[in-house]
Amino acid sequence: MIRIACLLSVLVLVLGIPPAFAEEPEAPSFGGRAPPDMPSGPEAYMTPTDRTDLLAFVQALHRQIAQFKDPPPSTQDVTALRDAWNAILRPRIGRMTKRLEKWSDASRWIYLEGEEHPVALKPDQWTAFTRDMASLATELHGAWKQYGTVKLKPKESMSGHGYMPRGRPLTRLAYPWPTMYGSIMDRQAAGGRLGRWDSHSYWHLLGRFRYAWDWSYLRRQQWYEYWRRRRQATKKLFDDLRSELNGTRDTLGETLMGVQVFVAALQNAEEERMQEECIPCKTKDETLVKMAETALEGMHTARLNGESFQGRSSSGYGTILRKWLRSQKAATKVLRIAVEEQEAAEAEEAEEAKEAKEAAGASK
Repeated sequence: MIRIACLLSVLVLVLGIPPAFAEEPEAPSFGGRAPPDMPSGPEAYMTPTDRTDLLAFVQALHRQIAQFKDPPPSTQDVTALRDAWNAILRPRIGRMTKRLEKWSDASRWIYLEGEEHPVALKPDQWTAFTRDMASLATELHGAWKQYGTVKLKPKESMSGHGYMPRGRPLTRLAYPWPTMYGSIMDRQAAGGRLGRWDSHSYWHLLGRFRYAWDWSYLRRQQWYEYWRRRRQATKKLFDDLRSELNGTRDTLGETLMGVQVFVAALQNAEEERMQEECIPCKTKDETLVKMAETALEGMHTARLNGESFQGRSSSGYGTILRKWLRSQKAATKVLRIAVEEQEAAEAEEAEEAKEAKEAAGASK
């Protein structure tokens, strides 16, 4: 329901007033329209909400990346965008989309009884998932950083011929990057109030990313249509290319953040599953209980660090993911030992009860 409501809201906001394309469209009708505001603060994440369809979120990530399969616009005088795409995105797109297609396979997920959508990964999938998400994030981080160094430099022949209009605001083609990062920090603040395992705050945040991505995607489609028509009317396109460059940078950054939030939501679900196993209920060994608590604390800390990661090194996020995975494996090992002890204790009790029953029968 949230997904449908978000998409309808975006369609009203973005497509409710069709852009007017004049013969000489010097400024697009959608150029000055600000993105819709989202509620801010931890309170926006603390109300119960429906679970997010995690497979649909994987598909949304796929679309975010697949939109860059086609080369960007360029002109005879300004080729920097096309050159950047060829050098930065073109070699990465196939690898990134292939990894996401792999995790669109429903057989890798857990469907709980009564749930319409998958809510967690199967326990034996975490090693492969961690490896693929670390690689995906590294690719996105590298592309985002490299696009930050791209500059549009028109040829000297453009100078003085009206090709570089001044004073006109650039068209925004992606939801503001700082707003989405602020949403992550607000969710973490809400999580601090709700408790360590707070799935519905993640459902809110994932829905927010879907909303922003839908707005940006539709906005971008409008812009490309505008570009197609404008190019037929005029060559005064330099500011429009700058808009496209800024939109590409923001979209890459927001897709990277979306990957981090998506992974954190899954990690949170796994931490909830481990907590519900109630290791203290299965063993009286205080050492095992302490080991389990330490492992769960390590998972929690690594999850929060990965969710809000903003490191300069593209490998830093992968390091955090591997820390979480080591703690998860430690917790799984402790759980297995605790279950074996519980089963052994139950078998011993059953055997003692059987012997006592036989002894009572013999005494009669």
